[in-house]
Amino acid sequence: MNFENSPDIVFSVKNLEKAVSFFKIFCDLEAEKKDDYYAVKTKHYNMFLVEGDEFRTMIEFYVDDVDVALQMCLADDCEILRWNERDHWLKHPEGFAFHLEQRK
Repeated sequence: MNFENSPDIVFSVKNLEKAVSFFKIFCDLEAEKKDDYYAVKTKHYNMFLVEGDEFRTMIEFYVDDVDVALQMCLADDCEILRWNERDHWLKHPEGFAFHLEQRK
């Protein structure tokens, strides 16, 4: 199974509008409203801001087969935070959160 690091980082925030304001005022970064999150483009990576308390910061991995990757993570005692057919949001027992997305 290949776990490839993606250029995406997700921040879970309590207040989306306040977080967007911070990145605009202090970092001079624009945020684009999507369905239920904001996308912030930077020079080296993509940031996504979502509202919630499931995690604080999440990195992302692209995988060949999300179902096989999920089973590997569950065998390592990871907890599912969010799930759908194409991607999974998980939390490792040590506390860090990560996203698995199938890329084909």
